[in-house]
Amino acid sequence: MIVPLKLGKNVLGCIEVANKRGIQEFTDQDLESLRIISDNVSGGIISYEMRQQTLKREIDEDIKY
Repeated sequence: MIVPLKLGKNVLGCIEVANKRGIQEFTDQDLESLRIISDNVSGGIISYEMRQQTLKREIDEDIKY
């Protein structure tokens, strides 16, 4: 089961879950859970990238002075 990591219409990557214990099939609830996880991971990636950009700008400004 694969779910995209999306921010709006942009796809950042994907999360793949390969199997469950035993021979169980994935359920609609499993898919919804993975989508919720995907949304949270996407938000975390964007927050991290924005923080990195802010830190880089601050360091660049400090170096100028």
